[in-house]
Amino acid sequence: MKFLVADECNVVKEDKFGFFMYGGIVISDDEMRPLSQGFQEIKRELGINKKRPIKWTNNGWQGEEPFGTDLHKKAKDKILTLFAESGSKIIVSLSPQDFYHNVSFIGLKIKSKINIEAYKRSQEYALNTTLKKFNRYLRETDDMGLVLTDTFSDDTRLHMTNHCAEIFPNGNGRFTLEKIAYPVIPINNEYSHLHQINDVVLGAIQYSLRELGYNSLPRIKERFWKDVSGNDATIYGRGFDIYPKNNNDPALEEKIEKLVQKFSRLIAVNIEI
Repeated sequence: MKFLVADECNVVKEDKFGFFMYGGIVISDDEMRPLSQGFQEIKRELGINKKRPIKWTNNGWQGEEPFGTDLHKKAKDKILTLFAESGSKIIVSLSPQDFYHNVSFIGLKIKSKINIEAYKRSQEYALNTTLKKFNRYLRETDDMGLVLTDTFSDDTRLHMTNHCAEIFPNGNGRFTLEKIAYPVIPINNEYSHLHQINDVVLGAIQYSLRELGYNSLPRIKERFWKDVSGNDATIYGRGFDIYPKNNNDPALEEKIEKLVQKFSRLIAVNIEI
């Protein structure tokens, strides 16, 4: 049995990256316990409260102050090492943040605001795409799978919960989910070691693509899903993908092509669209 641990990332519009990301890590049933125990051991080693979540962003928790910078960096580094040494896979899909933001002008300033109805559609599309990818992966590995998402936001929870129920077990008519054994199961990431590992992995991908500092992609490159040949160039279209695939907007095509080129450069792999 394979488990997809999924979440969203980079929701709020910003200029350095400009893409919403959804997806996560695929873990075999025999690795779930060791990864969870390894995560707990990292907390014990660093003197972190075993109940306190570790995420990519460094926020306070239940009245406790944010981690010190060095402690937070060490924790994330150890989590990435734990993940990189596992047999897990990464499957993420990206789409433009423009799809669910309204742009307005206030004086000389441009302001972007999330359009909730458009955001619901983007989240729905992202989940569909990720489930379709996961189902394809399960066909290749001849496994059945379960999907564990982070809990949906208050604004989208009812809509997305209904959507998850509606697409099981037959997909939405454009794809099938015959390899997924049960409807999507939302879990609060504060109580899930695996969701916290996934949060750090997604954060590392996002941070690397924004080119704000250290590039973590070579470190986790082997964890991206590839085809059976193991050719790194096949990461694109499997473990890392960008949507929409077909559009008539030259500006959007250029934006997607530049992101593919950036990803190719950051993982040091020649990828052709």
